[in-house]
Amino acid sequence: MVTITEVNDDEKPFERPAGRIRNTLREPIKYPTLRLTVIFALWRAFLFAVALLTPSPPYDTSASRILAPITPDDSAIVKGLKFFCEKLTRWDGIYYVKVAERGYVNEQEWAFGWGYTRVLAVLGRVLPQFAPDPYRFALAGILLSTVSHYLSVLILHRLTTKLFPNQQRFAFTTALLHVITTAGIFLSAPGAEAFFSVLSFAGSYAFMTAGDGISGDMQILLAGLLWFGATSVRSNGILNGAVLLWYFVTEPARFLGEGNVLRAITRYFVLGASGAMVGLGMLLPQIIAWLEFCTTKDGFITEGPSLRPWCQRTVPSIYTWVQDHYWNVGFLRYWTPGNIPLFLLAAPMLTILIKSAWWGIRLPRPDARIMVFAIPQLLLAIAAITNYHTQIILRLSSGNFVWYWWIATLLSTPPVAGGKDWSPWIVRWMVIYACIQTVLFAGFLPPA
Repeated sequence: MVTITEVNDDEKPFERPAGRIRNTLREPIKYPTLRLTVIFALWRAFLFAVALLTPSPPYDTSASRILAPITPDDSAIVKGLKFFCEKLTRWDGIYYVKVAERGYVNEQEWAFGWGYTRVLAVLGRVLPQFAPDPYRFALAGILLSTVSHYLSVLILHRLTTKLFPNQQRFAFTTALLHVITTAGIFLSAPGAEAFFSVLSFAGSYAFMTAGDGISGDMQILLAGLLWFGATSVRSNGILNGAVLLWYFVTEPARFLGEGNVLRAITRYFVLGASGAMVGLGMLLPQIIAWLEFCTTKDGFITEGPSLRPWCQRTVPSIYTWVQDHYWNVGFLRYWTPGNIPLFLLAAPMLTILIKSAWWGIRLPRPDARIMVFAIPQLLLAIAAITNYHTQIILRLSSGNFVWYWWIATLLSTPPVAGGKDWSPWIVRWMVIYACIQTVLFAGFLPPA
C-alpha cells in the first residue's frame, strides 16, 4: 500500500525554512537496538529509584485501602515487592488494579479501559501469589507497562527507519525521545498509556509497511486488529481511524487510476474492515456494559426505577455517562479559574503537539507518511484543550509520534536566521518534568 522510497538529498521531508538536515543525520549508527536498550534500562532504573526514595506517607492513602500493609512475618523479598508495588500504584492505577482483580463492579469504573483491565486480569493470575491480592495484579501492571514502553521504543525506531531509510540517526533520536517522554513513571506503573502506545505503534508499523498485494491486505487487517486493541485500552485510539479514512479515500483511487478495478474493490473492503475493527474497540465495551446494566439475566430490557439513566439515551454509552456524571468531563467544563495552573502546566506539551502537527500537515511537499499521523495528533490536542482534564495530555502524548519527529528534526537542523533554537530546551524540559512528575506521583501528589 505504502511505497517506501529513499529520501534524496534534494527531497527531504524534514526541513526548516532556512537550512536542511545536517549530513550527520544520515550517518549510520552502530548497534541502535543495544544502545536504546541500555539507555532505556538506565532511565527506568533512575525513575524507579526516584520513586522508591520519595518520602512517605503519601498525600493520599488510597493505595493502602486495596494493598495490605507490610507485616513483620513477610520475607525480605515480599517486603521489597510490596513496597515497590505500593509506590507505583497511584491514581488511575488503583482502579485498574482493583478491576483486574475482581472485574467491573461499580459504574464509575467503566471509565477505565476495558481492554487493558482484561489483559491485566489474565497476567495477574499467571503470576505467583506472593502477597494478598491485588498485589500480583499491581506487579503485573508494572511489568506490562515497562515491557510495553520498551517495545514501543523499538517499534518506533523500526517504523522511522522503514519510512525514512537514509536517516538512521534521525530514527535513533526519535526513539530516544520516546524513552524520556513526559509520561515518565506513568509508563512503568499500572496504567493504560504504555500498553496503548505499543499497540498503536505496532498498528502504525503494520499499516505503513503494507504493500499492494494480498500480503499487504493482511497487514492492513492486522493494523486494524492492533488499533482495535488500542481503542479498547484508551478511547483516544479511535483517532487512528483518521489514518484509515485518509487511505480509504485516496488508496483505491490510485488502483482505479492504474486500471486495476479488482484491487481497488479489494482495498476498499480491507480498509473498511480495518476501520470497523477500530470502531469496535470503542463499541464492544459499551455493549458489554449495556447487557450488564440495562438488561435482565433473561435478556429482557430492564424497566422501572432501577434502570440507569444512560440506558434510556438514544446512544446508550456507559463511557460518556460515566465521564459526564462521575468525572465531570465535557466540553469546556475544565475551563474554570481554579484549573488555570493545570492549563499552564500542559501548555508546553499542547504547544509542541499543535506546532508539530501543523508542521506535518504543511510540509512544502506534503508527505502522507507524516500528515496522516499529524491529523490524529492535532485532534488529540484539541480534545485535551476543550474536553479532557487538560493535564493528562502530558501522558497521553506518549501515544503519538509526529512530535518526536519534529523535535528530532529541530535537533538536527540549524535554526532560521536570527531565530532561537528551542530544541535543546524542549529536551531539558522533558527530562526535568519527568523527574519532578515521578516525585509527585510516588507521593500521590497532583497533578495526575
